[in-house]
Amino acid sequence: MPSSVAGEGGFPDFHCCWRFLRITKLCRRTRRGSGIPSSPLIFHSKIDVRLQTSYDVLQRDMASLNTPLSVRLSDEDTSFLAKLEVDGALTASDKIRGLIRQARQRAEPVENFSAALVISHEQLAAAVRAVRIIEQDLDRHSDVTVGLMTAAEELLALALAAPRPGSASGADDLVRHEARLVDCAARMTDQLLRWAVTPTAPAYEPAVISRRLAELSDLMKLVSAALAAR
Repeated sequence: MPSSVAGEGGFPDFHCCWRFLRITKLCRRTRRGSGIPSSPLIFHSKIDVRLQTSYDVLQRDMASLNTPLSVRLSDEDTSFLAKLEVDGALTASDKIRGLIRQARQRAEPVENFSAALVISHEQLAAAVRAVRIIEQDLDRHSDVTVGLMTAAEELLALALAAPRPGSASGADDLVRHEARLVDCAARMTDQLLRWAVTPTAPAYEPAVISRRLAELSDLMKLVSAALAAR
């Protein structure tokens, strides 16, 4: 049986309405205990500060949500949505709004590296969290794994912040973008080489780096010879 999760039949979102009524009830109950008239809904005392903030935020949020949308999902999709983590959202309606926001971020050009870093962090957060949970459960840790995943987050952010067509300084933008990508990759390589200085790296498998770099030793010798010949 399909499930309706947001704005069914054009009615306001149930969770938003419930929160609104609950905050209103708490505000009036608080003022009755303080001898303050409960109507109209005006905030008077310091004890209402947090309720005032919640009330104002909720009023603003509800005012911006003026387009009802009905969505029907299968039981399987509803179960998936219930388990999905989206920006800390708890209700299906909030999660769907979060998913739409994320989709809009991916579709629109990324304005700067800061915005790109937010997107890359969101993309990799679940994977990083899963690794750390397993590490905690098994009482093991790998600086190599966590370090490379962190570097991958930065590299992805740089890639997302690529220059866009139509820029007047397109050629210069490409040069700067390329240099930033190379710098990031070089830092990753530098870290790998530092881990390889000792026979055992801070990894789940201590020989994982030294073994792999040994396979590249001939190539590194050729690179060193080429640099010396210049």
